[in-house]
Amino acid sequence: MPELPTSFGKYFLTEKLATGGMAEIYLAKIVGPGGFEKQLVIKQIHPKLTGQRHFVDLFVAEAKTLVTLAHGNIVPVYELGVVDDTYFIAMEYIDGPTLYRLTEMVARRAGRIAPAVAAWITARILEGLDYAHRKGEGVIHRDLSPRNVMLSRDGEVKLVDFGIAVTLGNAGEEDSPQSAPTGSFPYMSPEQVRKEQLTAQTDLFSVGVLLWEMLVGHRLFARNDPDETLAAVTDGDIPTPSSEHPEIPAKLDEIVMRALERDKTARWIDAAEMLAALQKYLYALEDTPGPRDVAALVAKFCPPETRRVPTHADASFELEPDSVESEPIPPGGPRTAVIPRDGQPPRGRRAPTRQQSFATHVELKDMLFGATPMLGVAAIPDAETGYETGPTTVLAAPIEVESAKPARGRATRSDDSPDSTMKIR
Repeated sequence: MPELPTSFGKYFLTEKLATGGMAEIYLAKIVGPGGFEKQLVIKQIHPKLTGQRHFVDLFVAEAKTLVTLAHGNIVPVYELGVVDDTYFIAMEYIDGPTLYRLTEMVARRAGRIAPAVAAWITARILEGLDYAHRKGEGVIHRDLSPRNVMLSRDGEVKLVDFGIAVTLGNAGEEDSPQSAPTGSFPYMSPEQVRKEQLTAQTDLFSVGVLLWEMLVGHRLFARNDPDETLAAVTDGDIPTPSSEHPEIPAKLDEIVMRALERDKTARWIDAAEMLAALQKYLYALEDTPGPRDVAALVAKFCPPETRRVPTHADASFELEPDSVESEPIPPGGPRTAVIPRDGQPPRGRRAPTRQQSFATHVELKDMLFGATPMLGVAAIPDAETGYETGPTTVLAAPIEVESAKPARGRATRSDDSPDSTMKIR
């Protein structure tokens, strides 16, 4: 690993965020005249894979998919390039948490996401999906989960990780009958579990799960065992949100439950139709939520945290529990969402520069390496971060939850953990 900061083509790599079996992630910036400076993220193909054409093709395919999706609710790719035989993707840097972490923190402090705000966030997700589904041949995300939705501190909602996306004309599962389905188990549709032909309505089922969990405050399909999770997706009970919280409006019940129909022909016809139903509900409210409400929610439950950085020996710096300057999170509260057991990142990480937001870096690792890899490869552990990936393991941050029992087949993610403090069934 080169000593940082260092130049990389026209970019300056300022911090290594994570290493996985497929890629390495760096915080970077590009500079120009008159003090111009822009922060971004550089995703490099792993050095051990640079000479393997198949993995290079997968890496390029992800970038080519993302670069066609120019929409305010999708994280943009700026460039696909090669520097010294290393392929890289330059993409937007998002200052803010994933939906996954927000729901963790809300639950830890015994809070609730207001139904109207949950509906507004979901509407923005649907705007991004509607665009992706209509663009060109149509792109199905296939891996919508709370880890793949980011919320900026300005209240923006962004979809990330189109690494296993497919076009509508090529949406059949390519796995062998013995392999596990591709995607995040608790958020995939029944037809994904059964490896049937997929349509845009596949993503709508996943959106329904996201909205249900924001409204209710705990996981819908997650179980302690991946096979049990898949069984819950196809056959488990789906209660209405208002059956757990009577104050949730009947209209939201209707919208969620239609998205969660196991027969895809009974779901919303497309993202635009579901979006229109949510917008109708929102516009009828006396006080319609917006970006400021999301920004306030993020500021309250996921405030930026800064490390006290030593004056020397950065490389040997270890983060102690008392070295994070942040509002303390009181113990207790209902265990109604996946939350880290101690809220602290793993020890032994390289310290960021003085006053640099640590919380956002955690989100980038969560987003970029908590996501389902494009293809399983031999595990390549990283001594600094503890990340690894393999044919039957997942790219998951140890600061979040410990991996559940891996499923058979290609690399997938169950998003389950028996040691998680999220309420699961």
